[in-house]
Amino acid sequence: MVLSFKTSCILIIVNIICCYQLINCEDALNTNASMVSSSEVVNRIPLQQAVDTCNSTYKIDEAWLKEFNNSGSFPDEFKTEPKCFVNCVLKECGIESEDQKFDIASSDFYLSSLRSERLGDMIDVIKRCIKHTDEEESGADKCERSYVYAKCVVEELSRRFRSGIIAEL
Repeated sequence: MVLSFKTSCILIIVNIICCYQLINCEDALNTNASMVSSSEVVNRIPLQQAVDTCNSTYKIDEAWLKEFNNSGSFPDEFKTEPKCFVNCVLKECGIESEDQKFDIASSDFYLSSLRSERLGDMIDVIKRCIKHTDEEESGADKCERSYVYAKCVVEELSRRFRSGIIAEL
């Protein structure tokens, strides 16, 4: 199956955001996550379906996703629609609930495309960006918080790629 560029960008964002939840399962279970056993999880929405659904509510141009993927920022950071698009995809995939709790099993399912050796390179980045988001955006709305976190991760990974710390993502 070949994914569109837009779907690939959203998959990267989804993977980055939910990766933190898998790495810190124990802490997440006590604070911001719920555990669902794999036998309880029956239906998984395809990522492309989530992207299509969210794009019907939160229109986002492919060029904006490309810019975010390249720079870590949307062209206009004052617009909320692209930020809410990311939040919507997470909810459609079952990764994030309406009350902003994360489902570990759903996160695990959507992360299966990442090889485990890559996660080690991302642990510090994810922890740092969660801390940054909590400190900088503690009172922000859910869309803004999602954007600040994803932006932090993309910028940090870009910095590491440029410095040669990470060979490949």
